[in-house]
Amino acid sequence: PQWATVIVMDPRTGAILALANRPTFDPNHPGRSPAESRQNRAVAAPYEPGSTLTPFTAAYALDLGLLKPGSRIDCEMGLWKHGPRILHDHHPYGTITLSDVIKFSSNIGAAKIGALTLGRNRLHECMAAWGFGSRTGVDLASEDDGRLFPLSKWTLYSDTSVPMGHEISVTPLQLATAMSAIANGGTLLKPYSVRRIVSTDGTVLVEHGRQEVRRVIGAKAAREMVEMLKGVVEEGTGKKAQVPGVAVAGKTGTTQKIDPQTKKYTHEKYISSFVGFAPAEDPKLCIAVVIDEPQGAYYGGTVAAPVVGKIVQRGLVYVK
Repeated sequence: PQWATVIVMDPRTGAILALANRPTFDPNHPGRSPAESRQNRAVAAPYEPGSTLTPFTAAYALDLGLLKPGSRIDCEMGLWKHGPRILHDHHPYGTITLSDVIKFSSNIGAAKIGALTLGRNRLHECMAAWGFGSRTGVDLASEDDGRLFPLSKWTLYSDTSVPMGHEISVTPLQLATAMSAIANGGTLLKPYSVRRIVSTDGTVLVEHGRQEVRRVIGAKAAREMVEMLKGVVEEGTGKKAQVPGVAVAGKTGTTQKIDPQTKKYTHEKYISSFVGFAPAEDPKLCIAVVIDEPQGAYYGGTVAAPVVGKIVQRGLVYVK
């Protein structure tokens, strides 16, 4: 790929347990590597998140009582005209439940949740509530705030584009932080990478710990979304994140990139991602994997999900 980044967080505290970028550089000789190799893409490289955004709109609708896991959504057999635009699904789905919209990653289902169920004002409110469009405040340099356009700049296309993870950009850290909120029962936490700094005489100079930003959804909606995200890994697009003996929950994303020359989405270059947590019933690790322009296979469930599964399998050994 052009680049890849991985973040592992403790969803209970907001602690960043591990973070890696590729390509990377030798910190002893940083000047020997190009500038793009020295960029911490986990916090400084916003991208369009695609279907990994769907759980957040769905969870918000659940919390407002607008939808239930069994609510049925007509996915129009893979072809839906909204305004002047026609939306497509990668498979033709008819009327399916909200759980199945998440499980099988229906673009049309996601668009309808945002445009028809939430509506423009609540959709924008939803995105802001999860922390998209603003910095997390993490103790790492060069954090980008992503992009969430103000409502005054939204068009008719925005109502369906944003819930599908287009016309909005997020950093991998924002994505992991928001998913951690679903994992921990609905509370957005401020992420941090350094637990404490202690001087040679034992004086604590800096100390970080769990810091609540706000409650985004209630515990009931969070539990319902956890069950749906488990279904993604058990039966849906994220099967390759499965780990024997461990319930993994998460969401896949496959995003078309924009061709800088034509200014249109290309069918040749993609960003593949997966964000999830484990064990689903008592989450200890929340993991986001983002891979830019993978070669050959490109679906998030094929490329990024297996990476999450391997990290879960090896990483749970280190946490209690």
